[in-house]
Amino acid sequence: MNLLLVITTLLLPLYGVEESISVQEYCHLIGTIDEVRQRVPTLNKFGSNYCFNTELTEAFLSYCKEAAKPFHVLEVGAAFGVKSAQIVQTGAILTVNDLDPRHLEIIRSTFQALTSRNSLFENTAFFSGNYLNTTLCPFDAILIESVIHFLTPDETLQMADKLYSDLKPGGRIFLIVSSPFLRFISEVHQERKTQNDLWPGYFPDPSVVHPLYVRLHKPYHFFDKETLSKVLIEAGFSIVEARYLPLPHHEYDMGLDGREGLMIIAEKS
Repeated sequence: MNLLLVITTLLLPLYGVEESISVQEYCHLIGTIDEVRQRVPTLNKFGSNYCFNTELTEAFLSYCKEAAKPFHVLEVGAAFGVKSAQIVQTGAILTVNDLDPRHLEIIRSTFQALTSRNSLFENTAFFSGNYLNTTLCPFDAILIESVIHFLTPDETLQMADKLYSDLKPGGRIFLIVSSPFLRFISEVHQERKTQNDLWPGYFPDPSVVHPLYVRLHKPYHFFDKETLSKVLIEAGFSIVEARYLPLPHHEYDMGLDGREGLMIIAEKS
């Protein structure tokens, strides 16, 4: 059986057949997986790359697969490129961004190693640094997972405007953030909403709510559907879909009721 696998791997490229690279295989290529939480922690302590797809990821991949080609997409905050590896296999032309150049170097070298098995991994450009400070050509779609909850209110407004300007007319953003429906956070968030706080989920230091959150980035921004939708609409977007969803990595100590994440798909009007 192993010999057959070796022969198949050698012959597939000769016949123009692209080999599929799974999420789990890619995760094992880039580093040591936390098998309990199915994640690879980032080098810059901004969260982790999770080795499973959320409903938002699946929606984005389907959107890319069904789109007429060429189809240019951007991934903001890619970390080690777990989602990037799936995006390029849809046939989309991908530009990858991350704050940490070390992450991009790992993606670049891993993609180069995979091109012999799937030539689609060649269709990728890379740039590091703060996405808010870039000037880019417009894209057909943008994926931004687990990034916006690291932003201050002012940066959130800047991000919404930036995403809008970097899309072609009719282009879509696909985003996911942490929601406030987590242990201890939910009560504070609800109290702030009753007081008409414009940013009820923003915490310069989330550990003041409970020591459980000491490991989170400072600041941290938990978004409810109404607050983030309003920001996007004011930037010019039309909301295609906005709903809460479970995030399995929160269930171990933060999870509350299956609404740990917020996904939004929005279109440039």
